[in-house]
Amino acid sequence: MTQGLVTVIKNRKVVMKIISGAEGMHAKKIARAIKKLGRVPKLKEAYKMAFDLGFSSPRSLVVMGEKRSEFDTTNVGRLGPLYRKTFQQPRFNPRWKYGTADHIAVVKL
Repeated sequence: MTQGLVTVIKNRKVVMKIISGAEGMHAKKIARAIKKLGRVPKLKEAYKMAFDLGFSSPRSLVVMGEKRSEFDTTNVGRLGPLYRKTFQQPRFNPRWKYGTADHIAVVKL
């Protein structure tokens, strides 16, 4: 399992994070798709995009917006405090305390 993180920045501020605990090697595919879209996708739209492009599984995908998050509560459960606490750190993977991920892509819109 490879962890991945895609962060979307708009006006120098993190506005979305797409976090995966599996198939993270597809982070750049997601980043390219968002760049091509030319706007910040809606949470459900980004969630579907991640699955369509092979990024993650239902057990580990979390899409975070500035105020809300989209994830499968039956598989992921609850989000730990690192998710919100580190939201404005574009390269920080909140899945664990060290904040690293195998694949990280940052999109600036």
